[in-house]
Amino acid sequence: MLDPARKHRPTLLDDEPGASRRLDFLKRCVDLAAALGARVVSTWSGAAPAGAPPPRVTERLVAGLSSLCAHAKGSGVRIGFEPEPGMAVETVAGFERVRDAVRSPVLGLAFDVGHALATGEGDPAAIVRRHAKEIVVLQLDDHVRGRHDHKMFGEGEVDWPALATAVRASGYDGPLEVELSRHSSEAPEAARRSIEFLRALPW
Repeated sequence: MLDPARKHRPTLLDDEPGASRRLDFLKRCVDLAAALGARVVSTWSGAAPAGAPPPRVTERLVAGLSSLCAHAKGSGVRIGFEPEPGMAVETVAGFERVRDAVRSPVLGLAFDVGHALATGEGDPAAIVRRHAKEIVVLQLDDHVRGRHDHKMFGEGEVDWPALATAVRASGYDGPLEVELSRHSSEAPEAARRSIEFLRALPW
C-alpha cells in the first residue's frame, strides 16, 4: 500500500523517511482499530535492507515497535507481531528477543501456525502451549515442513486436532484468521471448505 513498486516496503527497518512512513501508517491503523472496536493491529519486521548490520536492524525494529506500543497504550488495541519466513524476524524465538527488548505489555504474538513448519521451528501445538498468554492473533493455514506455501486445510502436515486441543486448553479467545493467500480466485469455495473443516475440530 505504501509503495506499489516494492512489496512490503517501506518497513520499520528502512532508512528515513521510509521507516517513519511505515510507523505513521501503523499508528493510523491503531487509531482506526480503536474507533472500530477492533482488538489487534498486526505487523511484522519486514526484510532487512541489503547490507544493513544486524545490530542496526534490531535497533530500528525495537525503536519502531516501542513507539507504536506507546501510541497504542490505553486504547484497548494490542500490537500483534508476526514472525514471517524470509523477513528479519522469522521465528517465534525471534519474537521472544524482540519482546524482551521492547518490554511493553501492549506487544503480543500474532502466530501463523503454518510458519512453524515452514521455518522448521517445531510443532504448532507446542508453541501455542508455550505462548498461550502472549498470543493475540492465530492465523490458520496448512503447510508442509521446510516450505513457505499456504495450503488448504488437510493438504499439509499441521496436526489440526492436536492444535485445536492446545488452543482450547490455552484459554485463547481471540480471532481465528484463515490465511489462504493463493486461493483468492476461488474465495467463496475456499471459505466454504475452510469453515467446514474448522467447525469439525475441538476448539
